[in-house]
Amino acid sequence: MAAMRPLVSIIMPVHEAQRFVPRTIESVKNQTLKSWQLIVIDDASRDHTFRQICVGTLLDHRIHICFTHTSLGPAGARNFGLDLAVGRYIAFCDSDDIWMPDKLEKQLQTLQSSDHGICCTAYTRIDAEGHGFGSVVTPPAVIDYDRLLRSNCIGMSTAMIDTHVCGPVRLPIIARRQDYALWLQLARQGHTAIGLSEPLVKYRVHPGSLSSNKLKAAYYHWKVLRDLEKIPLTQALKYFARYGIDATKKRL
Repeated sequence: MAAMRPLVSIIMPVHEAQRFVPRTIESVKNQTLKSWQLIVIDDASRDHTFRQICVGTLLDHRIHICFTHTSLGPAGARNFGLDLAVGRYIAFCDSDDIWMPDKLEKQLQTLQSSDHGICCTAYTRIDAEGHGFGSVVTPPAVIDYDRLLRSNCIGMSTAMIDTHVCGPVRLPIIARRQDYALWLQLARQGHTAIGLSEPLVKYRVHPGSLSSNKLKAAYYHWKVLRDLEKIPLTQALKYFARYGIDATKKRL
C-alpha cells in the first residue's frame, strides 16, 4: 500500500546553523500532529550543519534532506523546498526557531473551520542563548492587504498556508523581506490571514540580524512598499508612519 500523503509540508532552509538546527528539528518531531513532511534545505553550509541535520533526522522517514552546492539565499532555498512539497498545507520554520508541540494541530483546526487561506500565531522572542525577552508579539485577529501595508504582522515561522485556498506558493526573489512580499502578494489576491493570540513559536533574534536592526528593517520595508507594491508616495508615507508606530509597540 502506498504511503498516505502528509497533511502538512514544512519548509526549513538552513545555512550554517549547526548550533541551533537540532533543537529546531526536535520541536518539529515533537508535534502532536503527526501527518507532516519536513523538507530541510541545507543551503551550501560550510560548517557542520549537514552533519547535525543528519543526526537530528535519523530514522524518521517524514524528513527529507536536500543540499545545494551554491547558496540560493532564503527565498531560493524555500522555493526549492516548495517544489518538493506534497501536503495541502504549507508551513515554514526557520532553522533556529522553536515550535510549541501543538502548533500545527491548532493551526490546522483553525484553517479547517474557517474560510481563511492563511493562519499565523503569536510568538515570543529569544536570544542566542534561548532566553526570552520582551513581550509576546500578537498578530491581529484578521489580516488583510490594508493591514499588511502597515507592517508585516505575520511571522514566517508562525505561518501556515492552505494551498487549496491560496493556490501554489512561491516567494519573490528579492534582496530582503521576501516573506513580507509573499504575504502582500497573497493578500493582494484577496486572501486573508487569521491570527491566533496564543504564542506557539519561539523566534530567535541574533545581534546584527535584520530583525534586530531597526534602521535596516525600516529601509527594506519602505522598498517593498514603493518598489514592489508600487504604493503612491503620499499613501506610502502614511503606511510607513503606521509601520513606525507598530514597530515601536512591538518592542515595548
